[in-house]
Amino acid sequence: MKKILAALMVFTLMTGFVQDEPTEVGTQIQQNEIVVDQTTFPDEAFRNYVIDEFNGRTTLGQHDLATEYLSIDYSVYPVNDFTGIEHFTKIKKLEIYDYQGTVMDLTGLQSTNSFWAGYNPDGTPLYLGYPIEVILFEAPNLHTIQVTEDPGNKIELTIRGSKAATLDASQVLGLKDLFVVRSDASTLKVNEGIQHLRFVLKDMPNLVNIEGKLHAEELMIVNAPIANLNIDVENLYTFDLINTNVSDSELLANAHNLEWLLVGGNKFSYLNVSEAASTRVDYHDYSAAYYDYPLMYDFLFLAEDVTDGTPGMYVNTNKIALTAKKADGMYTVKVDNIDMERVLLPEDSKWEILDENTFVLKQDTLEELNYYYRVVDPFSIETGMNCGGGFHGPSQFIPDYKGHAGLRNTHKFIMTELTPVEDPKEEPKEEPKEEPKEDPKEDPKEEPKQEPKEQPIKAPSIAVTSKAPDTADYTNMSYYYALLAISLVSVAALSAKKVLKTKE
Repeated sequence: MKKILAALMVFTLMTGFVQDEPTEVGTQIQQNEIVVDQTTFPDEAFRNYVIDEFNGRTTLGQHDLATEYLSIDYSVYPVNDFTGIEHFTKIKKLEIYDYQGTVMDLTGLQSTNSFWAGYNPDGTPLYLGYPIEVILFEAPNLHTIQVTEDPGNKIELTIRGSKAATLDASQVLGLKDLFVVRSDASTLKVNEGIQHLRFVLKDMPNLVNIEGKLHAEELMIVNAPIANLNIDVENLYTFDLINTNVSDSELLANAHNLEWLLVGGNKFSYLNVSEAASTRVDYHDYSAAYYDYPLMYDFLFLAEDVTDGTPGMYVNTNKIALTAKKADGMYTVKVDNIDMERVLLPEDSKWEILDENTFVLKQDTLEELNYYYRVVDPFSIETGMNCGGGFHGPSQFIPDYKGHAGLRNTHKFIMTELTPVEDPKEEPKEEPKEEPKEDPKEDPKEEPKQEPKEQPIKAPSIAVTSKAPDTADYTNMSYYYALLAISLVSVAALSAKKVLKTKE
């Protein structure tokens, strides 16, 4: 139904077949003439723009206020306060070139313009509000845009050329579509309470963070190094993901309404989509293929202003870094949670499937590992839902690309950059040698040494010849006699002493 209404809107815009709504439809503000002065347009630059835009008139009638298009060159009219824009209640498109401010507050911007788009189920006429298209061309300093009051119809916001590190679009009430092109922002803030129809990020070389959950039906992210996406895929039905660092292989596992999927140049080791959508998704692998940004015109009806001056490009390969473990003369590579039943190895590959998540190379020399992973089932002719590799499929490729073009409509070609790692070889452990057990030796007991007994001195025997003992020397004879005499005297004295003690 969404596509039918969108197609009808484009048809009516192209053919001019627009039926005015009945007077009871909408909340159109009836105004008389407006005097252009400091009260109605306080900002002098904006006031001068309005006067110049309407041929110098300082009073605007209803016909003037019903204008649908305003284009402001900031270098000529440096508007900082857009108060007064609320008087233009039929506005469809607002363009601002070379805005140099940091904050743009478009509060008051509103439109009740609508067109007839058929009938409701109850037979009443169906009117759709024209979106208010706001395009900011080359706004280098802009970091915040605000619309803090309900604008009536939805806003399509395009920001191109912002160089601010943080870009805040979370304060735009009624935001339906957001296009950010050629921005240096590393962080983008969005209002996660808003259901977007279209969300496009293109050429954002520093983008690594999106604050707020994305709710979108049509999503395109091209040339941005972001690795983690927080998106609500329940209503997602078209998705382009080109040249990012996204690696979440289950990102689209619950995208049950998905109808269009172009991927290339990411970091997927595999990619699963909802089983409910698998047989109807118009899928193409654009890795190493020529990708022309206006490819989604027929789905998104993108304004040429969004992609003005943006050439096509060749997409990067989908290459991931893995570890190849070497053991016993073989290499093994493990990919967690991959479904090996969906894996197809190239015919000339020497790698084999070892088990449910492991590849093996049974040789001592490491070779590259590339493989195909089946993302969707082959297109079914009966469903009539898919282009079958026709108009939207890639047709130009990088010359040395190794993937098979015939598998691009069902499979994803994954290339790997392998880092070899050898399992450390365990040195044989030496058993500890037991020292020979020796019987404990008793310390030798030392025999008590006996002190030598002093032998009594014997008086030398005197030979008859009166010579000294053992010699015939007579010089010491007198000495011996003296000793003998002393001894005898001593004995006699001791004996006498004992006798005296006894008598006492």
